Amino acid sequence: VIAKQNFYKREERESGRYNPHRMEGLKKVIQQGLFKMYLQPKAEISSGRVSGAEALVRFEDERLGIIGPDKFIPQLEREGMIYAVDLYMFGRVCETLKSWMDQGRPLLMISVNFSRSTLLEENLTEQVEEIWEKYQVPKEYIEIEITESFGEMERETLVQIGQRIIEHGFRLSLDDFGAQYSNIAILSVLPLHELKLDKSLIHGLFSSDNTRIVVKHFLNLCKELGIQSVAEGVESAEQLDILRELGCGYIQGYYLNKPVP
Repeated sequence: VIAKQNFYKREERESGRYNPHRMEGLKKVIQQGLFKMYLQPKAEISSGRVSGAEALVRFEDERLGIIGPDKFIPQLEREGMIYAVDLYMFGRVCETLKSWMDQGRPLLMISVNFSRSTLLEENLTEQVEEIWEKYQVPKEYIEIEITESFGEMERETLVQIGQRIIEHGFRLSLDDFGAQYSNIAILSVLPLHELKLDKSLIHGLFSSDNTRIVVKHFLNLCKELGIQSVAEGVESAEQLDILRELGCGYIQGYYLNKPVP
């Protein structure tokens, strides 16, 4: 794992994408509080109750207002600096849960995304633990989302990283399942808590019988493996009805609510 991590770091530096001066600038922007955490709720289909939320990052520009992640995340990933934002968001999740605890409010699980390069960061779990130590919130309310877009050669590395995250007491979610290709074998070796079906599958429920069959089998597989299933990008009552019929556990999307501060 460490060898792979060092390889990617060296690759970033040799290609000119990594700039330590820009990293210092990014850290100053983070300290100024210009990155904002928004929460998009998840709800249990059977009860209709909000069961948790996904933490999503936004950038606050004094001229342009709130800017979505698609405008800045890809560049930060290319320049090898996204891990600073990912770890900041992890800290904001811990801080929010601690605030709810101090106010006597019931806790909801919050998930936070870690990008591919963040997962390959050296001593990631140690850095995560160091942030968590400041807040000491129950770890079962923190879920780390990883993407399935790892190549076949990186699967072993992903499994090792995922297992370390679980060993440290955090929940683990596989995001964007079915977005490009679905490596079902990962489900047999990684003890996931949650699997999120990509919105492209959900949007295809109306137009394709094959999509319905595929989604139904994925949901049955989740049940047999004891994995919580979440449908992303749900936008209508009709989609919800189909997902309920197919046996999906949870939904997330604009049908519930857009991401809110």
